[in-house]
Amino acid sequence: MVQKPWKSSNLTLQYKFGLWPRIFLAVAMGLFLGRYFTLPLLVIVLIAALLWFLALEVPAVFYWFLLIAASTTLGRGLQTTIPTPSKNTAIYVEEVKGDIDNGFVAYVLTKAGRYRLNSSLPLFPGELMILRGDKREVKPAKNPGEFCYASYLKRLGLSGTMELSFPWQIVLRRGTLRSSFWEKLYLVREKGRQVLLQLETGHLYSALLLGTNVDDDLQKTASKAGTSHFLVVSGLHIGYMALIVSKLPLIGSYFTVIILLIYACLVGSTPSVWRAVFSYLLAKKYQSRMIDRLGLVLTLMIVLQPVWLFSPSFHYSALAVFGIALLEPWEIWSPLKTGLGAWGTVLPLSLWQSGQINFVSLMGNIILGPVVGVMMALALIYLICPWQILGCGLDYLGNIFITANNYLSRFSRVIVGFNLLQALIYWFLWFYLWHQNKIIPCHRLLGRRFVKIILIIVILFRAHFFIEAVRPVELYFLQIADGEASLLRLPYGEGILIDTGSASEKYDGAERVLNPALRYTAVEKIDTVYLSHRHQDHIGGLQNLLYCDKIMIGNELKSL
Repeated sequence: MVQKPWKSSNLTLQYKFGLWPRIFLAVAMGLFLGRYFTLPLLVIVLIAALLWFLALEVPAVFYWFLLIAASTTLGRGLQTTIPTPSKNTAIYVEEVKGDIDNGFVAYVLTKAGRYRLNSSLPLFPGELMILRGDKREVKPAKNPGEFCYASYLKRLGLSGTMELSFPWQIVLRRGTLRSSFWEKLYLVREKGRQVLLQLETGHLYSALLLGTNVDDDLQKTASKAGTSHFLVVSGLHIGYMALIVSKLPLIGSYFTVIILLIYACLVGSTPSVWRAVFSYLLAKKYQSRMIDRLGLVLTLMIVLQPVWLFSPSFHYSALAVFGIALLEPWEIWSPLKTGLGAWGTVLPLSLWQSGQINFVSLMGNIILGPVVGVMMALALIYLICPWQILGCGLDYLGNIFITANNYLSRFSRVIVGFNLLQALIYWFLWFYLWHQNKIIPCHRLLGRRFVKIILIIVILFRAHFFIEAVRPVELYFLQIADGEASLLRLPYGEGILIDTGSASEKYDGAERVLNPALRYTAVEKIDTVYLSHRHQDHIGGLQNLLYCDKIMIGNELKSL
């Protein structure tokens, strides 16, 4: 019997050296290079033709260099520049997320590049619009440790921001077939959201099931508890939705795929959502190693949408599944294996960006993960049949979820000075565990490797003590809005603050500048705070400095 050609692709996914992970790394490297340098397509074609004729004489490594060079052409769209101001701007809406109460955030394309548009009016992907007003250039941060919004936008391939607040700003609005489809999905999501908001904890269920925003207080608490990924629809939610739909009677596999595709569009079409959908489709078709399927899915995603490579959602999702794939051979309890793999590989990125760690969150994720699945299933039933008794049960589970996050957040600890080098060392440790295609080492080597791993972890998290002895005393001047603050950085992570800047209802100087500056300079303890006088522009950040990040303040509080 002759085997069909497309059936042989399963062998490619089972390639023992990990073909697709290597292809993903080559394409990703090409995209990074393509942001700054792109080879002409004609040159790449000529090089490919030359390698074709010299296939028997040229080493195979040259084909990987060719793939990297070809991938640089995908990065052309990421080379953006700040445009000059103009009266009207034509935009194409790519992606939209948000709701009427909290506003909408859209990523739009203009002739000058890609922008982030904050709007109080509903927007739909696929729309063509002409807006009044200029695009806003974001200036880099000047203070040490201050969150640099310009650098953040640049990493996402964005040139700046735009604002849409009033209907009169829209000169022309023309929808497309795609935008009409999204408009209907938006209406469905809004109706579902209104039904869920009848509950006491409705905003929580709306976030879990429909991908809308949650309260800022719950978002901050979940961030400290290490469970904020539950509040954003991601691969976990797609997996639960696939499980729920597949259990329904008279629902076939093809209908399940259709529902998942519509659901992915409904919750915002984020990279983590599409990664989960593509992975589900491959897992149903091919029985291969998870890491090979992950490499194929990530490659397809960055080829279709190169800008996703610079999206935080893509980074967290890829690292979490990568950790789960590395632990795939482990013969342990499945929820523990999934939680440990995802938490372990995401930890360095989370430390690098948030500066907080919560070891108890691992157990919290293992316990709350199944609870989230139950909450999603019950919320889906409530959308169809809004029974009062079911609503009481949902509120009870929602309060348990919120209470658990409040309790877990108490174990949050600030980690300062964590950098990219330490993150790379940590990920190399995972590769060491995956030596010779198996996670668990041979029994005769288990003790010796365990000692090495412990030593590497100790060096990883406490490496800064080796350089603190020779680090000089440093003085930083921080301009916080209309206030002033100074930081005297001493060796071994200690520091002295002179004034704490200002704060207002809309601007929190401690969260915006002061606390990030302490993390940036690796200050772990503030022994003394000197206040020059009691004006608000000099003491405004003191309260949130104590509360927001739980940085220790010495008992001594003096006035100069």
